[in-house]
Amino acid sequence: DIHLFTSKLELNPLSIKESLEYHKPTMIFNLKTYLGKYNDTTDIHFLTGDAMTDAKKILSLLGIEEIQKPKPKIRVVHLLLDPNDSQDLPKDRWNSTIQKQNESIEFWEKVKGYFYDYVPRYTVVNRSVLPYENCKDPDIINPSKELINQTPVLSYGHYGAYLAHTQGISENFSEDVDALIIAEGDSYSDYSPEEFYNLVLESYYLLEKLDGKMVSYAGPCYMSGGEWWTMNKDYGKWLEVPHFLLGTTYMVMKSERENLFNLIETTGWHSPDFWLAWNYHNRSKLFTSKDPIVKQKIGFSVLDYNDK
Repeated sequence: DIHLFTSKLELNPLSIKESLEYHKPTMIFNLKTYLGKYNDTTDIHFLTGDAMTDAKKILSLLGIEEIQKPKPKIRVVHLLLDPNDSQDLPKDRWNSTIQKQNESIEFWEKVKGYFYDYVPRYTVVNRSVLPYENCKDPDIINPSKELINQTPVLSYGHYGAYLAHTQGISENFSEDVDALIIAEGDSYSDYSPEEFYNLVLESYYLLEKLDGKMVSYAGPCYMSGGEWWTMNKDYGKWLEVPHFLLGTTYMVMKSERENLFNLIETTGWHSPDFWLAWNYHNRSKLFTSKDPIVKQKIGFSVLDYNDK
């Protein structure tokens, strides 16, 4: 019914001529070696290389209506600091933190209309609570309030971030949503709102098909030693990975909701990235974007007291 010719290295292929003899819709890449020969040829349809675009074209040529899946209900929880309460942090450092947070809000305000809903979750920066008893690694806790961070260390900021992530999940991952996105307060993307949403949708349907549980949009960056990259599985724009990566912005599928709730209740606290990495190492199907889709704004970090 269709001649799908995906070769990208050709001179003057006979198969194209043969399919045109039979007036078959012929899908090819418009290679330079064809010298524009097929630009105005009836029955020629040029491939773009984009899987979704080309798949839709195939359906159209076959006269098959695309199955319209209902859009998943994806809730975005944006973890933010109360801009009116800096606690004891110096004004210049605090202004830097709030500046990058405002830039992050600007991005998510543009993209929020594509999602089921958007929850800006504000908390006061933590400069007072740093528990030892339920910490996963209490030996590296540093109770000093000096703005000095020599790794490995767990600071007031790390505990505050852990609470923001876990409470943001517990409070907002309700039964009525299909997936939950957690976005840190300095997260943003260079993609347009529509492009960004389409990438999220693409990852959602991939995880749905493969029984994936979680996907990070920050690209590969492993949280512990070992050649974990050798265990990756390639899915085009996405990688299946052996353990969790960066928590800048990530999505949890509904099928993982109850297990994640249980982990929050039963495991000790740590920096959110490491907490997720340790709890999910080789335990659930995890994915990441092959290249960063989401990045972090540069400015003062209340976690490790550096500009990053």
